[in-house]
Amino acid sequence: MGEMRASDRHPRLSARLACCAVLAALAALGIVVQPASAIMPPGSAAAHVPLITLPRPPGTPLSRSAGSGAIRSKNWCGYAATSGPYISVRATWAQPAILATSEAGSNVAFWVGLDGTSDLNPTVEQIGIDCSWSGNRVTYFAWYEMFPAHAHPIPSSSITVHAGDVFTASITYGTDFTLTLTDQTTGKSFTTQQTLTVAQRLSAEIIAEASSNALGVLPLADFGLVAFSDCTVDGQPLSDSSPEVIDLVNSDGTWELAVPSALGGDGEDFSVATDHTPPSTIAGGLAASASLGWINHAQTVTLTSADNPGGFGVYAAYYTVDGGSTQTSAAPFAVSAAGSHVVTYWSVDNAGNVEPAHAGYVNIDTTAPTTRVDAATVKHERTVRLRCKVKDRPPSCGNAIVTLRIFQGNTLKKRLALGSCATNAFFPTAWKCTLAKGSYTMKLYATDAAGNVQSKVGAATLTVK
Repeated sequence: MGEMRASDRHPRLSARLACCAVLAALAALGIVVQPASAIMPPGSAAAHVPLITLPRPPGTPLSRSAGSGAIRSKNWCGYAATSGPYISVRATWAQPAILATSEAGSNVAFWVGLDGTSDLNPTVEQIGIDCSWSGNRVTYFAWYEMFPAHAHPIPSSSITVHAGDVFTASITYGTDFTLTLTDQTTGKSFTTQQTLTVAQRLSAEIIAEASSNALGVLPLADFGLVAFSDCTVDGQPLSDSSPEVIDLVNSDGTWELAVPSALGGDGEDFSVATDHTPPSTIAGGLAASASLGWINHAQTVTLTSADNPGGFGVYAAYYTVDGGSTQTSAAPFAVSAAGSHVVTYWSVDNAGNVEPAHAGYVNIDTTAPTTRVDAATVKHERTVRLRCKVKDRPPSCGNAIVTLRIFQGNTLKKRLALGSCATNAFFPTAWKCTLAKGSYTMKLYATDAAGNVQSKVGAATLTVK
């Protein structure tokens, strides 16, 4: 629906048709409008964070992607041979359905063309299919264009577009241009002969495009994946022309909105995919709540992120501690301060999809509890009620495990498991004394939920009469 230039040299068909805005007229032109119920359900229930706002400048090539060497464009995705002149280009694809995850007002066009990438020649010869999503319905139509002339819808008597139909598009140059679009599913075909004497045919393209209107590039509709096959330039496999790879990015080049695959082994096949599914992150070293998983040392937290199958990869993982500033998780990080800390974490993928935030806890208590037991006198075979006290100072995790050991000299005579205590008050324990008459030493031990063991044992005398 246009060239990949530094300036928008012509209005786009979508803007012109919007001025008509009459569905009956669209149908007469071969434009199929389907209600939302006819749209393929999205592949994931995860929400896509909108990243595009209008107006945006139309598709200028940006920098090349690091590593891949792909051209980064604001409106094109696919492959372009750039060492013409060329005499033909051809490709086949199954028309994908527009997904309901698409942003209202979004658009995508699939086409083959000549001349679109060179600023040395202000012409483009194109034929393909346009798809628009209004928020509750999708519009499909076939078109051709001999820019700088206006684009032309292909009549429904020749081509009616339905999702799932397989189309073959081709452009061939002889003394003039022959543009053909064939619906392999229905057997219908459209061919037109056009003349454009100033065309130099310096490039050949097979493209998925975020189309434009007078305001700029429209948001890219979510089509999931389109697979191009039998892609040829001058009758030879696309790979023979050493084509440029083109990634489609957002207006400031931060996010990849559509990415082409590598060419297949025969050099004639590739796919273009969108990614509207957020990545997922697994955290190691976090407790499930502020009352569980207490420890008495610094804790290392590890965030491991992965993108969905077929996604564009993880851009970065992020976290905050206790609602503080956002940090990038480039490596495991430590939380060392005593207290209960909430760690919030999430990831963002290279398409700009933001994962819903998760939360976990690091609960650190480095303060050992203290104990006290009061002296007592009891008769043999009688029940004694011992007064025991355990204190676990802030940041207390409480629930200290309390044990009372009774010695005669250095010999342990009785061990009483008193259970747990989370208070700073005396708690009684009833015990039927079976010890022989004599003097004993009671020692009270406590270990809190973080594993801190008291440094000083509470001790008192037990007298058995």
